[in-house]
Amino acid sequence: MTRVLSTSEDRSVRVWDANTTACVCSVIPDADKHGLAIPPAHTIVAIPGNSNEFVVATKSPTIYIVSLDGSVRRAITADKATCNEFLAVAVTPRGKHVLAVSDMSILHYVDIETGSIQTTNNKVPLEDVIGMACHPTLNIAAFFSNDRRVPVWTA
Repeated sequence: MTRVLSTSEDRSVRVWDANTTACVCSVIPDADKHGLAIPPAHTIVAIPGNSNEFVVATKSPTIYIVSLDGSVRRAITADKATCNEFLAVAVTPRGKHVLAVSDMSILHYVDIETGSIQTTNNKVPLEDVIGMACHPTLNIAAFFSNDRRVPVWTA
């Protein structure tokens, strides 16, 4: 079954069957480990090879790994010196890492298994990143914004 993920300002995450357009399930992620409700998400990304979990990026310095039952499996927070909020995220094709761009245009590298987050020395050459994508077989990521430029980053 092909599934489509969606999110909305009410914090709900819905999983849709792409063939029938029926809602398979709807969850509202639980509070994080500190008991704080997760802010509304702007990006939700499926984790390749893991049909039960997905990445949720919110207007905060935290990335959440959430399961289909709504429980927060892991909350990964960046250092305030390099990130006030994440603007764009992408999961690598193997589903092991998340690349995330902060509002300070700094690229972060997150290990999904361990929850470790590394701030790279790479600054994305865009002011307002609105999205990014990873190449399916190479270590390449592309970033885009409203200024019509698409800078490419290679590992």
